[in-house]
Amino acid sequence: PPENSILEKVPTGGYRVKSDVHFHLYINTAPCGDARIFSPHEETSGPDNDRHYNRRSRGQLRTKIESGEGTIPVSSSEGIQTWDGVMQGDRLLTMSCSDKVCKWNVVGIQGALLSYFVEPVYLHSVILGSHFHATHMLRAVIGRLQSTISGLPKPYLMNTPKLNLLSSPEARQPRKSPNHSLNWTLGDSKCEMVDATKGKLMGSDGYSRLSKFSHFSRWLEMMKKNKLTPLQKIEGS
Repeated sequence: PPENSILEKVPTGGYRVKSDVHFHLYINTAPCGDARIFSPHEETSGPDNDRHYNRRSRGQLRTKIESGEGTIPVSSSEGIQTWDGVMQGDRLLTMSCSDKVCKWNVVGIQGALLSYFVEPVYLHSVILGSHFHATHMLRAVIGRLQSTISGLPKPYLMNTPKLNLLSSPEARQPRKSPNHSLNWTLGDSKCEMVDATKGKLMGSDGYSRLSKFSHFSRWLEMMKKNKLTPLQKIEGS
């Protein structure tokens, strides 16, 4: 029933999230990439206490180190990544977590497929567990774009989520990230464990319900039913 849905119809076509529904992102530590470019010994008391804000490393797009920990800046000379190139030994370029969150604050978290039906969905807040620097975090998730992007077509906007802290910060545990992940959504019969190194279910070659293949399959099923109204085309798109 419509009253039980988190979406409502848009008069011009498509859907949007109801005004009283909010999305929150919890991260136990500063996301890899630009938000993590700081020394643990830096002062964190003021909003503008980055002593080296002009450093070239600030605000850069960064890619994860393949089969390792950390990130490195993206070079414009690397060209376009192709699957053939990766298979022949080129380094796999994976977007850093800071860059992903920054992108979501412009295009939304709904993804390309749902953008066909749903207006942009933005994060209401980002909750941080521990080991972060407020100045670097704000720059990484939105600040580095505020002076470079303007005139976004509606319904897109420059979203600035609330940055919230835990009342009792987590103790930092310096160890390598685990090679597995768990996902669960209200209504699922059970949790799903995924091998993060392969993107497949633990102990099998099955696809995760969060994989692009699974999302695209469900999107095709919605399209076949032909019951949903697409969004009105945005001018200039």
